[in-house]
Amino acid sequence: MTWRPTEHRKRAKACSAGELFFLISGYLVGYIHFRVDKYQFSKASTRMIMRASHLLAMNCVLFVSIFTLLNYFPANLQSSLHLDVAPRQGPFFAKELLTLGYNLPFLDILNVYIILLLASVPFGLLLAKKPLIACGLTAGLYVVANLAPQLSMPGGNLHGRGLWEFNPLGWQFLFLGSMIAGRYSLHEHFHRAMSENRYRRWILRVSVGVFAFFTAAHFIDANVSARMPWTNKTNLSPVRLAHAISTFITLAAILTAFPILQRSFVYKLLVTVGRNSLISFMASVILAFISVYFWHQERTMAAYLLASGISLGCLIIVATVADTLRAAQVRGDRKAVAEVAEAHKLQNEGQTPTAKEPQLLQNAAGPERRSDVIIA
Repeated sequence: MTWRPTEHRKRAKACSAGELFFLISGYLVGYIHFRVDKYQFSKASTRMIMRASHLLAMNCVLFVSIFTLLNYFPANLQSSLHLDVAPRQGPFFAKELLTLGYNLPFLDILNVYIILLLASVPFGLLLAKKPLIACGLTAGLYVVANLAPQLSMPGGNLHGRGLWEFNPLGWQFLFLGSMIAGRYSLHEHFHRAMSENRYRRWILRVSVGVFAFFTAAHFIDANVSARMPWTNKTNLSPVRLAHAISTFITLAAILTAFPILQRSFVYKLLVTVGRNSLISFMASVILAFISVYFWHQERTMAAYLLASGISLGCLIIVATVADTLRAAQVRGDRKAVAEVAEAHKLQNEGQTPTAKEPQLLQNAAGPERRSDVIIA
């Protein structure tokens, strides 16, 4: 995540990493927590609420850290980042932050994600009871967001006007729609179709063709005075939504048709970053603001590319370190669970446990719970 020149940002109409993040995240939420054969309301709701609370806490930590840093930026740079509309009074500042009423650039997407995680709890219950009504509800809210964008949730902070950079009523359609697809494990049908040559050829041709069409339309739109309709990012308008979906399907089709790509070094780096999504996101936001500062000192393409390259390298290093620590924790938990199982086996066989084994039996639930959390 790096800062791009202002004019380029204004004219960017193609899908970004934001759409792909909501699509993949929504699908995984539906597949892991709300799948037809494993859905339990209490368990899924608890995990979603805990996850949203954790993200809100991380959002507050990241916000305060970056806001403190940005106060040392030049005044004109602060104005370009819209810090001049930030609340300055302590109690009001805390209220706006905790109620998602204000956030910094690059952090506003996290506000929407927290809301959608909480919304997935009642939506998942409705989806289990009345799937057609659930589908109609998310589609209806999406239509409202695009036909009447002034009707939105309270909150947001689009340059101090109380609006959303990512309208939750529009972006919920991508997240909850992907959640529906994950609940019914649509990727399994996709893999079965890709395993047959006749279907694989057509899927590749159609997906690449649609992706190429929207990509070409984006470049044409970015270099002519006329504006392409239905490309609004705030409400996730239909053209932008279709481009995001076609991008995802194209990537999935290519990776499935050519599995050798999944063994490449670049793919492994991407997987490492994605596997540590929260720490990678927090690092990328900090790196983005640092890149803004250096690019502001010398506004040249060379400075932009240099800042982007350094930021990308730092992000990969942070993700790799986090992945290494996480793998070590998983190995430790698995070892603890194995020791508990061995202690149970010795006890059932009537053998006398060693001095360490009674403690393992006493704490048997602990390692198992930690392992469950890591796997989930």
